[in-house]
Amino acid sequence: MVIRHRPGRVTHRRAALTAAAGVVLLATGCTSSGSSEPASGASATPAASAHASTEAAGLSRRDAEAVFAHYGEVKAQANATRDDRRLADVEDGPLLAASTGDYAIERAGNEAPKPFKQSDPFFFVPRQEGHPRYFAVLARNSRWPSTTHGRDLTYFRQERPNGPWKATFSSPINVRNGDAGQPLVDATAPATPFPTPTETFAPGQTAPESLPAMPALDGESARTLTGEAASKAAGICADFAAYRSRTATGPKASGERFVPGDRTTGLTGREAESARELGPITWTRDFRPTTDPGLPILQLGDGKALVTCTFDSLDVTDARQAPGRHILYDANAKVLRLLGAQPRWARVERTLVEVAVLAVPPDGAPADVLFSQGTLRSATGIPDA
Repeated sequence: MVIRHRPGRVTHRRAALTAAAGVVLLATGCTSSGSSEPASGASATPAASAHASTEAAGLSRRDAEAVFAHYGEVKAQANATRDDRRLADVEDGPLLAASTGDYAIERAGNEAPKPFKQSDPFFFVPRQEGHPRYFAVLARNSRWPSTTHGRDLTYFRQERPNGPWKATFSSPINVRNGDAGQPLVDATAPATPFPTPTETFAPGQTAPESLPAMPALDGESARTLTGEAASKAAGICADFAAYRSRTATGPKASGERFVPGDRTTGLTGREAESARELGPITWTRDFRPTTDPGLPILQLGDGKALVTCTFDSLDVTDARQAPGRHILYDANAKVLRLLGAQPRWARVERTLVEVAVLAVPPDGAPADVLFSQGTLRSATGIPDA
């Protein structure tokens, strides 16, 4: 039996915008994070230089530009040498875990370093008091050469006054013509966006779809959820964790909380077929929520809440109670870079960093899973005797 786990970064849902709540929507010109100087003439350590203005008057666009530019410079330097410690200067949390997981797989496979450059930033600057505080940037990424619709939305967090700003979450998305700086008419843009060179999609999956609705604005500020409404919407992360976790007999929870489709019932159906093919070999998965509780929730123009979730997952395939059976990977499977060259395995454990973005209706109707992705962090196994 050949077990094909998707190594590295795996996309399960259509890409969609994740955003911080209570934000001011600010578009800038073409400031590339890959440039040699920070935007607005800020120093190379924007957390310190911007402290006086941000503490006194709230975070400004100029301050956000400086942080964004600094991040791009350091991220590009870290990628060039796959320097985990350097990257930790500007990333934290699930994003850092995913990035360093990618580094480990690239090193093990002797892959060429991946360049990093962002441009055309569109800023979402939060109106928040105290710490931690956040802002987000929607920007083009150099890994999206096939479509002008491709964007990354990256969240930045500052834990304490004078502390460093670090990126904690990043998600690829697509935007429609007229949204987030996209021209109303763009003859060069393909009708259907393409998967990117460094994003991996499972066989038969469609490319990411466009963001269904932009954030609703109240004046200059984005409309956000607070109090009970925010807590209720955020609870979808726990529901999603239960739905994506599985015992040896199937998912731990039904999918009634989610809109049926290729990215929900279709995915679990394909997984059920894989489990049947495994026969007596057991396959389990456990999702543990790690979502930042401080990340605000944005309300989209259609009234739904846009909820971003993160998880650690443990995926276990075990053939030890199945005499004559073993786990076999394709020779080029990236998981073997972490396990070793042994072709046959009796048990394999994989840990992944998972993200999900969901649009949650206010009336309790099923939520739409807009995007999810898992990045392999580690793998251990017991060789088959």
